[in-house]
Amino acid sequence: MMIKNSIASVVLFFVGFVSSFGQPIQGKLLDSIKSEPIAFANITLEDGIRGTTSDIEGNFSLKAPFNYQGDILISHVSYQKVKIPSNYFRNHKLVLLKPSVTVLKEFTFVAEENPAFRIIRNTIANRDKHNPDNLKTYQYISYNKFLITGDNAPPRIDSLVQRLSEKERSKLSEKQKNLLTFDSLLKTAHLFLSESVTEKK
Repeated sequence: MMIKNSIASVVLFFVGFVSSFGQPIQGKLLDSIKSEPIAFANITLEDGIRGTTSDIEGNFSLKAPFNYQGDILISHVSYQKVKIPSNYFRNHKLVLLKPSVTVLKEFTFVAEENPAFRIIRNTIANRDKHNPDNLKTYQYISYNKFLITGDNAPPRIDSLVQRLSEKERSKLSEKQKNLLTFDSLLKTAHLFLSESVTEKK
Protein backbone atom coordinates (compact mmCIF):
# COMPACT_ATOMS: atom_id res chain seq x y z
CA MET A 1 0.00 0.00 0.00
CA MET A 2 2.83 2.35 0.88
CA ILE A 3 4.52 1.63 -2.47
CA LYS A 4 1.33 2.53 -4.39
CA ASN A 5 1.00 5.79 -2.44
CA SER A 6 4.64 6.67 -3.19
CA ILE A 7 4.20 5.99 -6.90
CA ALA A 8 1.00 8.05 -6.97
CA SER A 9 2.79 10.95 -5.24
CA VAL A 10 5.63 10.86 -7.77
CA VAL A 11 3.20 10.80 -10.71
CA LEU A 12 1.17 13.71 -9.29
CA PHE A 13 4.35 15.72 -8.72
CA PHE A 14 5.54 15.08 -12.28
CA VAL A 15 2.14 15.98 -13.77
CA GLY A 16 2.01 19.14 -11.67
CA PHE A 17 5.53 20.10 -12.76
CA VAL A 18 4.76 19.57 -16.45
CA SER A 19 1.42 21.39 -16.25
CA SER A 20 3.14 24.44 -14.77
CA PHE A 21 4.52 25.09 -18.26
CA GLY A 22 2.26 25.74 -21.21
CA GLN A 23 3.04 25.49 -24.90
CA PRO A 24 6.57 26.72 -25.68
CA ILE A 25 6.87 30.13 -27.32
CA GLN A 26 8.32 29.56 -30.77
CA GLY A 27 9.51 31.97 -33.44
CA LYS A 28 12.14 32.85 -36.01
CA LEU A 29 14.50 35.85 -36.03
CA LEU A 30 15.40 37.61 -39.27
CA ASP A 31 17.51 40.60 -40.24
CA SER A 32 15.07 43.39 -41.15
CA ILE A 33 17.27 44.54 -44.07
CA LYS A 34 18.77 41.36 -45.52
CA SER A 35 16.03 38.95 -44.39
CA GLU A 36 18.77 36.57 -43.24
CA PRO A 37 18.41 34.32 -40.17
CA ILE A 38 19.92 35.63 -36.94
CA ALA A 39 21.76 32.93 -35.02
CA PHE A 40 22.78 32.90 -31.35
CA ALA A 41 20.45 35.68 -30.23
CA ASN A 42 19.31 35.68 -26.59
CA ILE A 43 15.58 35.20 -25.95
CA THR A 44 14.50 35.48 -22.31
CA LEU A 45 11.45 36.03 -20.14
CA GLU A 46 11.09 39.22 -18.12
CA ASP A 47 12.79 37.62 -15.13
CA GLY A 48 16.01 37.45 -17.16
CA ILE A 49 16.65 33.93 -15.84
CA ARG A 50 14.68 31.58 -18.04
CA GLY A 51 15.67 31.82 -21.68
CA THR A 52 17.17 30.25 -24.76
CA THR A 53 19.15 31.13 -27.89
CA SER A 54 18.26 31.01 -31.56
CA ASP A 55 19.80 28.27 -33.69
CA ILE A 56 21.79 28.69 -36.90
CA GLU A 57 18.54 29.17 -38.86
CA GLY A 58 17.21 31.80 -36.43
CA ASN A 59 14.60 29.50 -34.90
CA PHE A 60 13.96 29.38 -31.15
CA SER A 61 11.69 27.63 -28.69
CA LEU A 62 11.25 29.11 -25.22
CA LYS A 63 9.52 27.38 -22.32
CA ALA A 64 7.25 29.74 -20.38
CA PRO A 65 4.95 29.24 -17.37
CA PHE A 66 1.33 28.35 -18.07
CA ASN A 67 -0.73 31.45 -19.06
CA TYR A 68 2.40 33.64 -19.12
CA GLN A 69 1.36 37.23 -19.95
CA GLY A 70 4.69 38.99 -19.69
CA ASP A 71 7.06 40.22 -22.39
CA ILE A 72 9.75 38.39 -24.31
CA LEU A 73 13.14 40.10 -24.42
CA ILE A 74 15.34 39.56 -27.48
CA SER A 75 18.92 40.79 -27.71
CA HIS A 76 21.93 40.31 -29.95
CA VAL A 77 25.29 42.04 -30.03
CA SER A 78 24.72 43.26 -33.61
CA TYR A 79 21.03 44.21 -33.33
CA GLN A 80 18.78 46.53 -31.37
CA LYS A 81 17.13 45.03 -28.31
CA VAL A 82 13.38 44.47 -28.53
CA LYS A 83 10.60 43.71 -26.06
CA ILE A 84 7.64 41.80 -27.49
CA PRO A 85 4.40 40.81 -25.70
CA SER A 86 4.13 37.04 -25.35
CA ASN A 87 0.66 36.99 -26.95
CA TYR A 88 2.26 38.23 -30.20
CA PHE A 89 3.55 34.71 -30.82
CA ARG A 90 0.04 33.22 -30.76
CA ASN A 91 -0.54 34.41 -34.32
CA HIS A 92 2.96 35.35 -35.50
CA LYS A 93 6.27 33.58 -35.76
CA LEU A 94 8.62 36.00 -37.50
CA VAL A 95 10.51 38.71 -35.62
CA LEU A 96 12.53 41.27 -37.60
CA LEU A 97 15.50 42.82 -35.81
CA LYS A 98 17.11 46.09 -36.86
CA PRO A 99 20.92 46.18 -37.05
CA SER A 100 22.49 48.39 -34.41
CA VAL A 101 25.33 50.82 -34.96
CA THR A 102 27.90 50.66 -32.18
CA VAL A 103 30.23 53.60 -31.87
CA LEU A 104 33.40 52.60 -30.05
CA LYS A 105 35.17 55.09 -27.83
CA GLU A 106 38.56 56.29 -28.96
CA PHE A 107 41.38 54.25 -27.51
CA THR A 108 44.94 55.50 -27.42
CA PHE A 109 47.79 53.15 -26.67
CA VAL A 110 51.19 54.61 -25.88
CA ALA A 111 54.07 52.15 -26.01
CA GLU A 112 56.93 53.11 -23.74
CA GLU A 113 59.39 50.75 -25.44
CA ASN A 114 59.53 48.13 -28.14
CA PRO A 115 59.02 44.77 -26.30
CA ALA A 116 61.78 43.24 -28.44
CA PHE A 117 64.38 45.41 -26.67
CA ARG A 118 63.54 43.82 -23.29
CA ILE A 119 63.90 40.32 -24.77
CA ILE A 120 67.28 41.23 -26.29
CA ARG A 121 68.55 42.68 -22.97
CA ASN A 122 67.47 39.56 -21.07
CA THR A 123 69.14 37.35 -23.64
CA ILE A 124 72.43 39.22 -23.31
CA ALA A 125 72.21 39.33 -19.52
CA ASN A 126 71.71 35.54 -19.32
CA ARG A 127 74.09 34.44 -22.06
CA ASP A 128 76.68 33.11 -19.59
CA LYS A 129 73.97 31.29 -17.63
CA HIS A 130 72.73 29.47 -20.75
CA ASN A 131 76.14 28.88 -22.33
CA PRO A 132 76.49 25.07 -22.75
CA ASP A 133 80.13 25.27 -21.69
CA ASN A 134 79.01 26.59 -18.29
CA LEU A 135 76.33 23.95 -17.70
CA LYS A 136 76.97 20.76 -15.75
CA THR A 137 74.84 18.67 -18.08
CA TYR A 138 73.10 19.21 -21.40
CA GLN A 139 72.26 17.29 -24.55
CA TYR A 140 71.31 17.99 -28.15
CA ILE A 141 70.84 16.27 -31.51
CA SER A 142 72.60 17.79 -34.51
CA TYR A 143 71.97 17.13 -38.23
CA ASN A 144 74.66 18.13 -40.72
CA LYS A 145 74.69 18.01 -44.50
CA PHE A 146 77.67 18.84 -46.71
CA LEU A 147 77.72 18.64 -50.50
CA ILE A 148 79.84 19.70 -53.46
CA THR A 149 78.19 20.19 -56.83
CA GLY A 150 78.94 21.80 -60.17
CA ASP A 151 77.80 25.35 -60.81
CA ASN A 152 75.62 26.22 -63.80
CA ALA A 153 77.69 27.53 -66.70
CA PRO A 154 76.92 30.94 -68.20
CA PRO A 155 74.67 30.89 -71.29
CA ARG A 156 77.62 31.74 -73.62
CA ILE A 157 79.54 28.57 -72.72
CA ASP A 158 76.62 26.32 -71.92
CA SER A 159 76.76 22.56 -71.37
CA LEU A 160 78.48 20.48 -74.06
CA VAL A 161 75.30 18.47 -74.36
CA GLN A 162 73.40 21.53 -75.57
CA ARG A 163 76.20 22.84 -77.80
CA LEU A 164 76.79 19.66 -79.82
CA SER A 165 74.41 18.24 -82.37
CA GLU A 166 73.82 14.52 -82.84
CA LYS A 167 76.20 14.36 -85.82
CA GLU A 168 78.94 16.13 -83.90
CA ARG A 169 78.57 13.73 -80.98
CA SER A 170 79.10 10.70 -83.21
CA LYS A 171 82.51 12.08 -84.27
CA LEU A 172 83.79 12.40 -80.70
CA SER A 173 86.58 10.21 -79.39
CA GLU A 174 86.08 7.89 -76.42
CA LYS A 175 87.81 10.36 -74.13
CA GLN A 176 85.61 13.21 -75.35
CA LYS A 177 82.49 11.09 -74.83
CA ASN A 178 83.56 10.46 -71.25
CA LEU A 179 83.89 14.20 -70.71
CA LEU A 180 80.47 14.67 -72.25
CA THR A 181 78.99 12.10 -69.85
CA PHE A 182 80.62 13.87 -66.90
CA ASP A 183 79.26 17.21 -68.10
CA SER A 184 75.73 15.75 -68.20
CA LEU A 185 76.16 14.21 -64.76
CA LEU A 186 76.70 17.64 -63.20
CA LYS A 187 73.11 18.52 -63.97
CA THR A 188 71.63 15.54 -62.13
CA ALA A 189 74.06 14.52 -59.39
CA HIS A 190 76.40 15.96 -56.75
CA LEU A 191 80.15 15.48 -56.84
CA PHE A 192 80.24 14.78 -53.11
CA LEU A 193 77.54 14.39 -50.46
CA SER A 194 77.89 13.75 -46.74
CA GLU A 195 75.15 13.61 -44.08
CA SER A 196 75.42 12.95 -40.37
CA VAL A 197 73.23 12.90 -37.27
CA THR A 198 74.98 13.42 -33.95
CA GLU A 199 73.51 13.07 -30.48
CA LYS A 200 75.61 14.72 -27.82
CA LYS A 201 75.12 14.32 -24.07
